[in-house]
Amino acid sequence: MPIKPMAITIRAYDAQADEDRAVEFWAEVAQRDADIQPPSRAGWRAYVGRSSNRDGRDFAWAEDGGESVALLMSAREWDVPGEPRNFRIVVDPTRRRQGVATRLLRYVEEQDAGADVLLQASCRRSWEAGTQFLTHHGFHAVLEDLWMVADTDPNPGPVPSGIRLRAYVPGPSDDAAWVRLNSEGYEGGPEFTSISPEDIELMRSEDGFGLTFAQSEDSSVGFCHVDQYAGKHYINSLVVSPTQRGSGIGRALLRDAIAQLHRAGERRVRLTVFAHNAPALALYQSIGFAVEDVSSVYQKERGS
Repeated sequence: MPIKPMAITIRAYDAQADEDRAVEFWAEVAQRDADIQPPSRAGWRAYVGRSSNRDGRDFAWAEDGGESVALLMSAREWDVPGEPRNFRIVVDPTRRRQGVATRLLRYVEEQDAGADVLLQASCRRSWEAGTQFLTHHGFHAVLEDLWMVADTDPNPGPVPSGIRLRAYVPGPSDDAAWVRLNSEGYEGGPEFTSISPEDIELMRSEDGFGLTFAQSEDSSVGFCHVDQYAGKHYINSLVVSPTQRGSGIGRALLRDAIAQLHRAGERRVRLTVFAHNAPALALYQSIGFAVEDVSSVYQKERGS
């Protein structure tokens, strides 16, 4: 018999007390839904601890008699005016279509009380249940994020004259360069989040972390951040300083990262790029990346 929505209770997530429970929940959901990729413990801890997520202070559980049936991830950078609230709802497959996700969406809509804040969520096009849920509740797609994959080529390729590639060295100098370049590459974008010192410490602890800088004399002019999720390596971010774009630095960083992953035994590499980012898309396609799936960014005004 379907569970009535009123049987579901919502409680706030506790970053310390609920970590084990969250990791177990992700693993259980993934066993029942092959499209769900569970994070590792280190990956989940780093995600929750990101400054934009505020230690999961706006996350929540949906429970039925003390049993976890869904997990809400909800966050907004409070210090950035006009910043949308991003959220994701993961429901146990055995409890879907019972009003659980709707209850959690109502919970999200009650956050930011009195503020004019957009609600924003990403959903893969291949997940029809998710896209139907969002459109049913008044969300509309505003951006397309392309999920791309390529079989790796072990040859790193040439590096532009006057540029050398070097590994990231933990410390104030490289940490500042990382923060600066991240802002230069993404600030003003739909999913930009600033990087705090705490974020850097957490990201360094993630599985498969790797960061390579492009160096021009005494200045860092680009970086490629490699990470791992659900046991698979991917290109987390690739940034080149605006004054250096078009010079081949991005290609050199990307080819170098792919070669590193090939040496680590990774034969396929994944990344995401917004469909409207024509220069980046052209670069990835020229190296052999092809679209594997499309994720749309959905938005709606709170309460509409």
